[in-house]
Amino acid sequence: MKKPILTAVLAFVAAVGLLSAQAPPQQPTEIELVISGDPGTPPRYAVPDFMALTPDSAEIAKTLAQVLWDDLGFEREFYLIPRDTYATVPTARTP
Repeated sequence: MKKPILTAVLAFVAAVGLLSAQAPPQQPTEIELVISGDPGTPPRYAVPDFMALTPDSAEIAKTLAQVLWDDLGFEREFYLIPRDTYATVPTARTP
């Protein structure tokens, strides 16, 4: 009777050891983004309209893009690419 219990305990300990040895890699805790450009010039940004997922959210998406544009422009630390220059770029579509 004691042998099956001992075998089960040993199998459990071995399984736990195998699972802990094959732990998946951890996700990064930080994301680093470097924006670079010509030295002495402000970074160039384009702020296109956001893509609305529903017809009801189209006005909200447009407002959010305008607020972001206005906030970045107010800071005067960035060169904002004029919106009419990238208006000809085709809009991205979700799959």
